[in-house]
Amino acid sequence: MKKRILILCTGNSCRSQIAEGFLKSFDNELEVYSAGTNPSKQVHPKAVQVMSEVGIDLSKNYPKKVDQFINDSFDYVITVCGNAKETCPVFIGKVGKQLHIGFEDPAEATGKEEEILSAFRKIRDEIKKEFYSFYLQAKKVKIEVQHFEGCPNSEELIARVKAAMVKFSKRIEYKEILVETQEEAERVKFRGSPTVLINRTDLENMPEPTKANLACRYYKNGLPSIDQIKKFITDQF
Repeated sequence: MKKRILILCTGNSCRSQIAEGFLKSFDNELEVYSAGTNPSKQVHPKAVQVMSEVGIDLSKNYPKKVDQFINDSFDYVITVCGNAKETCPVFIGKVGKQLHIGFEDPAEATGKEEEILSAFRKIRDEIKKEFYSFYLQAKKVKIEVQHFEGCPNSEELIARVKAAMVKFSKRIEYKEILVETQEEAERVKFRGSPTVLINRTDLENMPEPTKANLACRYYKNGLPSIDQIKKFITDQF
């Protein structure tokens, strides 16, 4: 499943463009975009130069305003602004997870030409390292089991999920949430026990409830089988 990622800063002329370039180079299945709240007139020439040194072409890129993405949905929105003088953008569109991975702005570097280029290369390399770590984590399938004690199907469904995961264990991030209070049920938008979410999607495509309840869940077609869960997982890759 393709992941949609939006990278934000103020001018969309340097750090966010570099991060976009690297993510696209890691995996051409990703849908990656970058934008700014106050876009510059062009991508910084030195950002284009230092990225060309590592085989990534930004010469045709141009700064974009975040407003053009406001009606789109994203799995991740990542801000990359760095120092205390900057105000990080806030994305108000539909997003699965918002992250901040901050870097100093190399466009503020001063000194001789080689010193400025050195600052751009330093930030370039930092962005590559941090965004590769993000990429390795983001490409994992996230499985979340929500349940509370006392419902007869909980243990059986958890066992089936774990059996379905065996083949993919290194590519999965798994967690169980024991829902014990109404407050916790509201926080996780509880659909009943047991509930399995794979990359935030319910196994039966049940929507989030308007009001969560601490109740045992009824599966009208029976509990999903191990093979059905495996297929759901496979479809995420």
